[in-house]
Amino acid sequence: MNKRKCWISLALLLASFARAFATGVGKDEADLIRRVRSQIEDAEFNNSAEKFDETAKLLDTGIQVFPDSGLLLHYRGYMYYRQSAVLHGDAVLATLKLADESLRTSLKWVNLPETHAVRAIVLSRMIPYSPQEVMHLSQESGAELAKALEEGPENPRVWLIKGMITMFTPEAFGGGPAAALADLDKAEKLFVHDHPAPLLPKWGGAEVHAWKGIVYARKGDRTHAELEYRRALESYPGFPWVKYVLYPNLMDKKDPFAERTRF
Repeated sequence: MNKRKCWISLALLLASFARAFATGVGKDEADLIRRVRSQIEDAEFNNSAEKFDETAKLLDTGIQVFPDSGLLLHYRGYMYYRQSAVLHGDAVLATLKLADESLRTSLKWVNLPETHAVRAIVLSRMIPYSPQEVMHLSQESGAELAKALEEGPENPRVWLIKGMITMFTPEAFGGGPAAALADLDKAEKLFVHDHPAPLLPKWGGAEVHAWKGIVYARKGDRTHAELEYRRALESYPGFPWVKYVLYPNLMDKKDPFAERTRF
């Protein structure tokens, strides 16, 4: 690594620590945040509505104790976003609204790029369930994504979410597979030097390969899609979404979302 890259990595690491210290997190709150993050990951890995419900209760109790914890509020919003992927019908929109509320509230206390990015995709996911609000939700999602890029121009999770949203944006409006792949390629490169402070978001390193695989599958490039799915499994062994949905769908020449939608 040359000196310039070393300085850039150091600057990004110091910026992450600065954001963490700015939240004024005490030991008890920090321990709770670590526990919450672990439970969210466990619930998602096991695709378990029950585990998500348990995590929601833990977060609700924690926020009663630490009502001004921007990080706990952020993780509650993030948890609801992830939980919405395992739900169906009206429960999806209701959960996305809970995610949006927590994310908006968290921004009063701590301004994380990931909060804006997750809120952008939450608003995007609301669109199919709220056709009467398409214009409003699209504009607000775009504004949140712009804020995320402004706050974290080198944040890999921001570029991952940008690629996810771009994948479902019509080509006439700057979206489509080619544009999404460019965003995801940038996210992948940024993840190489991603060293967030201990309490800050750290997800996405394996997920970026899953989404690159989806893009390649949608383009009809099964060779590169399989390669990316394998990379996702190397990064996150046993990754259920890849192992049980995306990879089998690729082998069966089905659409990546034929059996389960995670977006």
